[in-house]
Formats: sequence, C-alpha cells, structure tokens
Amino acid sequence: MSALRATYKAALTFSATTQVSKFKFTAPTNQKVWVMFGIKMKGTGSGAYCPTELRRGTSGGTPNSAVTWVKQSGLDTETVQGTGQDYSVQPSNNGSVVQAEVIKDDRYFTFKPQLVNGGETLDLWMTPGSSAMTCDLVVDIEQ
Repeated sequence: MSALRATYKAALTFSATTQVSKFKFTAPTNQKVWVMFGIKMKGTGSGAYCPTELRRGTSGGTPNSAVTWVKQSGLDTETVQGTGQDYSVQPSNNGSVVQAEVIKDDRYFTFKPQLVNGGETLDLWMTPGSSAMTCDLVVDIEQ
C-alpha cells in the first residue's frame, strides 16, 4: 500500500422500503485497499430505522459509471485504482455479510474499516424504514 487516501461523498435517496445495494467498491487486482463507510441518516420525523449491511462478493446487477474519488492530499501524484459505483440495475441479494447495523433516522454511523483484497468487492446494502428517508454517504479508501 502506498498510503494514498481518497474520499467519495454522495447524497442517497430511496424510492421504496425494499433492500437495495447503494454502492459497490472493487479493489484493484494488484493490491489490497482499506475501505470505510460513513452514513448520516437524515431525519424524516418518523423515527424510522434503516437496517444496513456491508457484504463481500455480491454478484450481478448493472453498475453505473465509476465515481470520481477526491484525494485527501493534493500533493499525491498516484492514481486511485479502486473503483466505486452505484447501480442502475440491482445485483442479486447475495454475498457474505461482513457487518450489519440498524441506523435510526437523524443519526450518523461509521462502519469499522474493511480490508478488501485485490479484485474483491464490498457492497453497501440498505433497507430504509421509510421511502422518504435520505442519507449522506462518505466512503474513505486507503490504498
């Protein structure tokens, strides 16, 4: 690892209360990457909860274009090799659950950092208790 650090931030919305994968990280084939997800659920006033899981090895689906990572140091000349994507068509609900949490609206939660081996994936799955819920997602990586 070269200690290159980068961040991606996004506002997420939901159209239903069914489980969906909201983000996929794929490590480059030639190295391991530390990945950390932070989620700020925005209050709907309903007291709703959002069961959330990190899963390894989710398959299928149609990912959108890769996101643009923001390097935490502008002096870093290396290229971010890990790929972050959301989905236009949902993947199969499979893969191994690495960590699961239930996040209440108007709360912030940071998942413990996960080491993703070369070529492996780590997905964020969410089941909002209300389709009116929204959240801010922050994904930090170190490769």
